[in-house]
Amino acid sequence: RSTLFPYTTLFRSRDASNHEEVRRCFYQYGQVNVIVWNKLLKRGVIVDNNILCKEGLLFEDNLWIFYLLKYVKKAAFVADITCRYKKRPQSITTSTNEQTRRYHLSIVYRDILNNLTSGYEREECDYYARVIASTYVKDGRMVPEYKEVLQLCREKCKQYGSRYSQLMLAVSYILGKYKYGSIIWNGLLWMKRRVCC
Repeated sequence: RSTLFPYTTLFRSRDASNHEEVRRCFYQYGQVNVIVWNKLLKRGVIVDNNILCKEGLLFEDNLWIFYLLKYVKKAAFVADITCRYKKRPQSITTSTNEQTRRYHLSIVYRDILNNLTSGYEREECDYYARVIASTYVKDGRMVPEYKEVLQLCREKCKQYGSRYSQLMLAVSYILGKYKYGSIIWNGLLWMKRRVCC
């Protein structure tokens, strides 16, 4: 069965003419999706910078896009559907249990936090703090490695002066201990969006 991803409703067409704008499209605008299969790139960008997916690792797309964004100088984004994705029952993403999936995600986050881009550390800390905090509130009780990732993220945010992200991670640590912590977390995020936007 084929699944079409309706990117036309998520992303609008736009150009990013320099490295800063490409990064903003991902870290601020949410314009760039992490998936590998909807990108058309110059071969040299991948080969010259050794940007490869780690074989056998789930969520390798997250890691791949992190490393790709270090080198892409310009980009064009198209809202058109460019690929039909077929889900196979025996693929690595559909046949892996949830505990293993969570463990792989913790490996990806740890790798990212240990390889932040020079000059962009605070921006990346802020972005990944939001992602990791939400992940921790949802699944932190079930995956011991998430606590280590959360702590590493807090250390990086402190090192690069991101106080808001440190606070967000501290709150997620508290809420992650409770079964219904994600409901409170989602309510806090909703209130923040209403007040700030």
